[in-house]
Amino acid sequence: VINEIMYHPPDLLTNDNVRDEYIELLNVTGAPVALFDPARPANTWHLRDGVDFDFPTNVTLPAGGFLLLVSFDPSTNAAQVEAFRALYEVPPAVPVLGPYGGRLGNDGNDLDLRRPDPDAPAGQAGYILVDRVRYLDDAPWPEAADRGTNSPGVALQRRAAGEYGNDPVNWTAGLPTPGRANGPAVVAPPAITALTPSQLVNRGESVELAASVTGAAPLSWQWRLNGVVLPGATNSTLTLSDIQLADAGRYTVLVCNRAGAASAGSRVDLIVPP
Repeated sequence: VINEIMYHPPDLLTNDNVRDEYIELLNVTGAPVALFDPARPANTWHLRDGVDFDFPTNVTLPAGGFLLLVSFDPSTNAAQVEAFRALYEVPPAVPVLGPYGGRLGNDGNDLDLRRPDPDAPAGQAGYILVDRVRYLDDAPWPEAADRGTNSPGVALQRRAAGEYGNDPVNWTAGLPTPGRANGPAVVAPPAITALTPSQLVNRGESVELAASVTGAAPLSWQWRLNGVVLPGATNSTLTLSDIQLADAGRYTVLVCNRAGAASAGSRVDLIVPP
């Protein structure tokens, strides 16, 4: 999976610092993963959309292993590889591959990791989506990752490697750890510790939904009903007055700070007489 993204390291003077960007992959399985089709080794895994990269043939990622992709060519830039490893303290055993085409946009990007389809017809190379991340530089994605003020900057880091990747709640902003286990976020991200439980109410009643949250200030709030943003519902509590059938459904709250986001929900349903 895509486990860490350095998309906006500190700029070098006034130029966009593409040199120090990287994408970290992690094998979350308990067995080695061949990044190619064993039956047709020329068909390798690849990244598409924001960046383009075709993995070399015969690359296998060990169980729990890391791999880094960079924008420069490690095979012809030995000094740059050495500087890159020194800057980020990359373990010697972690492979660094590149260059990828395109760039990691400072305002957001789409990254699709795909593997060859072993059932594709002979002579064709069909692909299966393995992981997708479409990050942005503002909430609910961790805003602290947009720009690091001190070397080596701040990276997007996946909270739970085995969970859904294209969800901002599953990412935090932390000091870069390419090739190593992710560390803590730069500040404590939000965590919802309590939320008003689901309930049945009568038509015309009033209900207050409240969320208890930990995390570094400042915090921002947004309530939704059945996935639709409720205008003006930007506090830790939400009051529903004179409830009608249109007010019934699942209420979710999204809480954000500069290091990440948290979300939780509960239902409010009406008791409808026969």
